[in-house]
Amino acid sequence: MLDINNIYFKTHRKNIFIAVVLFIISFLTITVAGYGWFLEYKFSIEEYFSFIELLKDFLSLKFFLYGIFYSIPLMVILLAHEFGHFFMCRKYDLDATPPFLIPFPSLPFFFQTFGTLGAFIKIKEPFRNRYELFDVGVWGPLGGFIFLLPTVFIGIYASYPILNYQLNSGDIILGEPLIFKIAEKIFFPDYQNLILHPVGWAAFIGCVATSLNLIPIGQLDGGHIVYALFGRKVHFIVSRISFFCLILLSFLSWPTPSYLFFAVIVFFLGLDHPPLYFEYNSPDYKRYILGLVSFLVFILTFIPIPIKIIK
Repeated sequence: MLDINNIYFKTHRKNIFIAVVLFIISFLTITVAGYGWFLEYKFSIEEYFSFIELLKDFLSLKFFLYGIFYSIPLMVILLAHEFGHFFMCRKYDLDATPPFLIPFPSLPFFFQTFGTLGAFIKIKEPFRNRYELFDVGVWGPLGGFIFLLPTVFIGIYASYPILNYQLNSGDIILGEPLIFKIAEKIFFPDYQNLILHPVGWAAFIGCVATSLNLIPIGQLDGGHIVYALFGRKVHFIVSRISFFCLILLSFLSWPTPSYLFFAVIVFFLGLDHPPLYFEYNSPDYKRYILGLVSFLVFILTFIPIPIKIIK
């Protein structure tokens, strides 16, 4: 095993360097984004805003201390997901890059974003059989969910409840995954709305990333799982039904495009799955159980209508 690892580090030295650089840049962009979510949380509660205070935070590096409430949990969730894939690739001696985080700029109040476009690894070899395909596919979202679950409950607990909130025409509200609704019923059963704490925003993005990957289309994690458990014909049907459902949900949430942009991306990436070398090794019952668990994770994290505009 040590020799294999030595070979890996020698052949992927450049990729490891790129991964480290992207990690550092992403940490900065996500932390700045986290500071933006902290400011929105703070000023929504205190109803007070001062550009002088904002400038002092940046000059004293306080923004860093506030931003890590968002950046650390989000990066842990994203990297746990990708390392789940990575370690399964190492288990089966499949050549794969280390996890790459994708940074994205953010500027509090003026250009508030999530600070990242996610993370990925590139698997450079085809899967040989359904065991490999399933294990690599399922342990990404399950690995991330192990850290996502406590983040959800901590984030909701730390959020600020509002009993009566008047929505106005033109207001934009975000949909909630089922796991958020469960946590809200536990901690705030008598309140209607929450001002999300930055940890809650990290959990929200973690839910979006997990659920999108688990949609059973093409070569997404959900597509890998369906192909591994039920074969090519079932995957062919399920992939197209899922794609149609994404388009339908986008129209139901109109005028916001919802999942339309994501549907276009997966369409061009392909709705089909490449064949395996050995198609006929049926997974054991333990993998079917894990497949059911991954489906439950999808149900808990999926947001049917992610954005609404009040008319």
